[in-house]
Amino acid sequence: SLLARAVQLERDLPAVEPPLWPRPVMQTWGDVYRLLGTLNTREQNDNSARATRSKYFAVSRRAYEAGFDASPENMFLYFAIARVLEEDEESSSSDIAAAYTKFLSSCPHADESLTEIRVAKKYLEARPRERRAKKGAKTLAEEARKENEE
Repeated sequence: SLLARAVQLERDLPAVEPPLWPRPVMQTWGDVYRLLGTLNTREQNDNSARATRSKYFAVSRRAYEAGFDASPENMFLYFAIARVLEEDEESSSSDIAAAYTKFLSSCPHADESLTEIRVAKKYLEARPRERRAKKGAKTLAEEARKENEE
């Protein structure tokens, strides 16, 4: 395929700074599979469709991770991994939060107005509220169960 050929061409480039190829091919490959997972089966909610989405997202995630071979310090790959985890119904919120945290730690001096920075911080800021809401629901359920037992 064209992407596989592009990966080989990228690997054959000399290692220089700034890189001759500014966007890792594997990042593009990951974007393609993330898009396939998002678009192709979103309207279907049966188990088969969910499994198909998860497969696309898994390939996407592996492609992003492989992108670090060509660009080890690429903060946008960390962000892409977090986004694909967020879109994958099989991902846990703690895995997503860990990915966004890793992204933010990869770029501590980045411009706060970058969309990626704002998205990551917004997700992480919502987590304590989410945990409190879950804890509150659990507490209410426990209270209801105790009342029923009495």
